[in-house]
Amino acid sequence: MCVFDAEPVHAAAFNVVVGGDDGSGFHNNETTIPLPLGDDVRVSAWIDLTVTATRHDQSNSKPIEGEISYWITTHSSSEQQLASGTIYNITMDQRVKDFHLGKIHIPAAKLWWPHTHGGQPLYVAKVKFRSSNHHESCASTTFGIRTVSSETGAASKSFTLKING
Repeated sequence: MCVFDAEPVHAAAFNVVVGGDDGSGFHNNETTIPLPLGDDVRVSAWIDLTVTATRHDQSNSKPIEGEISYWITTHSSSEQQLASGTIYNITMDQRVKDFHLGKIHIPAAKLWWPHTHGGQPLYVAKVKFRSSNHHESCASTTFGIRTVSSETGAASKSFTLKING
């Protein structure tokens, strides 16, 4: 069971960056199929997940050791795990520390669209820090997956913002 406010370390801030995979790993911001995409198309997406943990107990300067587990689910069903993992041998030796949990693959992600153009499927990233003395702290964040690009017209000075295309 996770408690959000009674533990000495609390994982609270997330940095979720979504990119595509062209076969060689996470390094670009494009999906693996040509754009624009329809509302029902699923894409291969990579999530670069970093968690910022804050140590609240400053009375003890001894490092806190433990592990961080994460899992990604759809917002509509916490039973449907899309990705999960555990990072062992974590040491919390500062008041605030970032832990890069890796590049997590979501193989069949549905894209988020503006409300007039399609659905807004959401995903949930959950993280649990468990100390070596078995105290737990949990955090979660909700996010959507989409691409955004812009173009400007040199002659007309126009500006176009593209979502998923």
